[in-house]
Amino acid sequence: MQPTTSVFIKKEGHWNSIQNRTDITLVEQNKPIAKRIVKRLFSYAKGQMENCGFPISLFNSCEIYTLDGEQKVTDRWYTVRFMNSSGYGLELSGILINENFTPIVNHGIEFTTG
Repeated sequence: MQPTTSVFIKKEGHWNSIQNRTDITLVEQNKPIAKRIVKRLFSYAKGQMENCGFPISLFNSCEIYTLDGEQKVTDRWYTVRFMNSSGYGLELSGILINENFTPIVNHGIEFTTG
């Protein structure tokens, strides 16, 4: 399974002419996540999933993304999402990496739908 990757930055909402606050939007950046980081995040997430009883063979696609594209690589929170062909999946979110690009912490596994 070859993961796809995305890097997003948050565009803050603003006050419009009638004093309503607009929502925060995500803008995809044209800068990939480095292959060595993708490899380590994938391996880390795979191990975490399997340790919790979710074999990777249940899934047929993987996406690795961050919403913190404006931050330096080691200050970003990463998410690894495993999906099956029915559109259901699990994601390991809130993964931080250290200066050696090794994952060190996460916020846990969540159920997700396409």
